[in-house]
Amino acid sequence: MRISLEPMDDPEVTQKVPLGEQIRRITQEKGSFANLTEEGLAEDIQSPVETEEKPAEEGLEEGPRQKLIAAVRSALNESALSLDFVSLLISGLRPQSGASSMSPALKRQVPIGTLGCDTIKKEQTSINKTRPGAGWKLIALENASKHLRGSSVRLQGEAEKEARFWNELLQTVMGGEVVVKTNRGKMKGLNVKYGFEESGSTYFGTGTGKLIRGADGSVVFKTKSTQEKKIVRVRSFSGDGEEVGCGFIGAEAQTELQTARNYLFEEELFFLLQQEARTLGAYRVLLESDTIVCESFEGRLEIDFVEESMALGPKDQLAQLLCALLHLILCYYYSENLKKQQSTPEPLESTKKSDQPRIYSILRPLLSHMHQAKLAARAVRLAEMILPNSKIDSTRSIADETVSDILFTPPESHVRITAETEINVLVRSPLSPGAVFIARCDGFKAELYDLTELEMWLKGKALAS
Repeated sequence: MRISLEPMDDPEVTQKVPLGEQIRRITQEKGSFANLTEEGLAEDIQSPVETEEKPAEEGLEEGPRQKLIAAVRSALNESALSLDFVSLLISGLRPQSGASSMSPALKRQVPIGTLGCDTIKKEQTSINKTRPGAGWKLIALENASKHLRGSSVRLQGEAEKEARFWNELLQTVMGGEVVVKTNRGKMKGLNVKYGFEESGSTYFGTGTGKLIRGADGSVVFKTKSTQEKKIVRVRSFSGDGEEVGCGFIGAEAQTELQTARNYLFEEELFFLLQQEARTLGAYRVLLESDTIVCESFEGRLEIDFVEESMALGPKDQLAQLLCALLHLILCYYYSENLKKQQSTPEPLESTKKSDQPRIYSILRPLLSHMHQAKLAARAVRLAEMILPNSKIDSTRSIADETVSDILFTPPESHVRITAETEINVLVRSPLSPGAVFIARCDGFKAELYDLTELEMWLKGKALAS
């Protein structure tokens, strides 16, 4: 069936044939559009359309036959286009499979694998679209409320911990501790001074600790370095070397700060005792393997620095008293230094002061009293042996004002021997300068420096009488 180029009167008939189909039919009848001319088209319009009536073949008329051929051609064209479309889609995933079924024309015009597709699920219109949104909002609000509730509880706990920390820190300051803030080094933050620098201490231990907040909000005290938990122990031995007992003062206290201060005090005390012991070799004081040995006439004393857990054994009253006196003497020096620093400073001296460290007399007062008491007792026994028929009285003069006067005033004993003539012997401490024994008889005075000289002098008086 040929297509007439004249416009059709019925527009509905034109609308029934798609434009693509019309272009295809024109191409089949007239050839390519490139060969069409205006004159040729005008001739076709003027000439009527010729219809040839051919006899029906095999019972089919010409009209239905052409329609059937056109339908077959259209179906073939549509199937070829669908095959190329599907092949182009497949080439996006499997290039080899898609290229094998693709037409050569499509291969030349379109590169393989340039077309893709995604699966789109059809929305279910039966579900209310507002319900998922409302559910998401409720979930978001519930999560937000949980986070806010947790943050509130956490902030309340932090506030309670912070309040506890500052309350305990205030109690520490009200207790007399010196709290300072440092912005340098590892000790950055709040620090507390538990040493004895204000009391004139020159010990190398700084005595500075750090105050930090613990997990429960309490004040945690940390020292700069690991501190040894050692204390000063005094042991007494008899003349045959048997240990009588020991004496010590524990350093454990209620708080970690006080405990650290006590351990630092013990460490400094033993350090000062070692310094002083090196100057007392003439008075039978030895330093053997970090142990201070004080020899006496009837035994010896040993002062060492041991861990508190090792300070075991029976306690001796004399050793316990001497250990307490050592601690009291150092406290006395600290008290005097503190008073001196708080008093009006003295005028500048013209002479340069010595740079040598000060050596405290801690052992010396105790040794002075111990040796003087021993010498007085031996002097009385010596007089009883040499002058058996005489009357002997011994009195000791000790200052009775304060404990410091008793300790630091050199002790003296007066021994009066009444025979045919009266003999007075003043027994002084061997640690005091000058003679140890000052004997007077018949207006004569003799200065004696040891028991041997006193024995010879008393024998001379006994022979003279």
